[in-house]
Amino acid sequence: MIDVLLFALGFLAGPVIFWVLAKQTPTRRYVTALWAVSVVLIAGAFVLRQWGGAHGAYGALAVVLLAWLAWITVLSLVMLAIRTSTLPQRPRRIAYGVTAAATTLPWFGLYTAQMIAD
Repeated sequence: MIDVLLFALGFLAGPVIFWVLAKQTPTRRYVTALWAVSVVLIAGAFVLRQWGGAHGAYGALAVVLLAWLAWITVLSLVMLAIRTSTLPQRPRRIAYGVTAAATTLPWFGLYTAQMIAD
């Protein structure tokens, strides 16, 4: 059951979160806020892993989720930078599709690690 939930989270929620973040107007304030959110998320994952409750399945899952959300915010920042560039429309659309698909990459790594460990 948890595998189905993680699959839905990774392959449905990830691109949706990315879409919401990357479709906003790339103002200086918004880009700075996204940068700050990504730093806080990765710092939270690090702190939880080093000094907190990452002992056990739920703690480890929390660390992975925080790092994954940081990854999505960084991908959103990349897309915002691409949107503000002078690229033609077609390469920007391709970049949008590639970055949206990249939100799922950490789950492939997690699944591969799980296969190797089992």
